[in-house]
Amino acid sequence: MLSRPVTRPLRTFGWLLGLAACFLARFADVVQLPLLFDDYTILEKVRRHSFAGLWAPSELLYGWYRPWSRETYFAIIDRLAAAHPIAFHLAGLSLAVACLVAFYLLARRVNGERAAAVASAGLAAMGAWSGALTWGAGAQETWMLLFALLALHAVLSRRDALATLALAGALLSKETAGVVPGVMMFAMLWIQRESLRTAARRIAGPVALTLAWVATHPTLRARLLGHAAAPEAAPASTGVTAMSVAIKSLGAFVNCERVPRPDSGLVPALFEGLPALIILVPLLLTIAGVGKFKSTAGDAVDAPDASSRTRAATFGGAWAALALVPLFAPGLAWAPY
Repeated sequence: MLSRPVTRPLRTFGWLLGLAACFLARFADVVQLPLLFDDYTILEKVRRHSFAGLWAPSELLYGWYRPWSRETYFAIIDRLAAAHPIAFHLAGLSLAVACLVAFYLLARRVNGERAAAVASAGLAAMGAWSGALTWGAGAQETWMLLFALLALHAVLSRRDALATLALAGALLSKETAGVVPGVMMFAMLWIQRESLRTAARRIAGPVALTLAWVATHPTLRARLLGHAAAPEAAPASTGVTAMSVAIKSLGAFVNCERVPRPDSGLVPALFEGLPALIILVPLLLTIAGVGKFKSTAGDAVDAPDASSRTRAATFGGAWAALALVPLFAPGLAWAPY
């Protein structure tokens, strides 16, 4: 029998490879899509500016300041691949798979291998990915998510300086990253079981960075106060109540933000998801049969005790609740992604 140092990495590699195959089987067809809407607007801007000029807080597209995930990202792909749609879609798929890997590894640290496998499978199955993957501009979502996950990994490794640096990347990718310090705080309190005083000391850097970002952001304060509505969101946000936002947001976790009625029809939609399902189900059955293994320092065991499971569930629930807060911002259109 192989020892754990060999079997666990191999098992992890096999699961992540299968998870990526499942995800790509579901979304591989996006590489056939052309660039869409915002993509052309962003390209028009980046072709008129140097890399340094793209970071200036001026000429903000749609009133948002996202110099890394939007302008710089588009400029790099445009310079390297002449803005070919396939280049954008391959980069977008790669970012999404990186998010899945980072999430799985994070969930495994928090609550063990089986829970991480089920959670990452659920994440891969979420329909909300389609909004981020069908156009190049969707990378704003995936860059923010990837940096946020890296920040949480750094927190759990007690590398607070790296956590703050990753948070900076998330903030420069999308404004919704403003809630990440709260998630980091929850991780310190419920996963690492830090005292409130110690957690407050450790979170001081990320909080200071976030407050400085809010203070210097060209439009965010006005938006939060309701003084400036997003021009692209105003029509869609008309008549949207807090209750409808809550219902749609909770429904999106299980791909039911509205009554299921696929544009292509129910049967074609089922067949589109079948390849991913054929890969995913055997993977879950395999991980369910993985035997227990002894833990080592710093790792969550495969079968955490009741206290660990409770803390993990509390952390996950608080993370989800905090992540939904930006969707209630005034003037913001709701979308599954």
